[in-house]
Amino acid sequence: MADWMRLFQCPDCGTLWAVDEWEKYSPQIVTRVKSREAWSQSDTIPKRKALLLESRGGLTDVKCIWAGCTGKRVNGVVYCLEHLWKTGARK
Repeated sequence: MADWMRLFQCPDCGTLWAVDEWEKYSPQIVTRVKSREAWSQSDTIPKRKALLLESRGGLTDVKCIWAGCTGKRVNGVVYCLEHLWKTGARK
């Protein structure tokens, strides 16, 4: 993940932040990092999924169409969040 993020430190308080490199078709994510040594291993997937869900307007009461899935569909699509993520959707 470190290839796609850069580590920054606040000059005032010293807080560490992992910031996505700018990419035309993907939103940038900023994540607070606890340690300089392990910053590149921070798991940003849950935050990215939450932003994807928020950008789509949340969940519906209808079941995902993926075979055997009982998850709720993301608003505007036929998949639950997990299966939408697997399709490569990020916005």
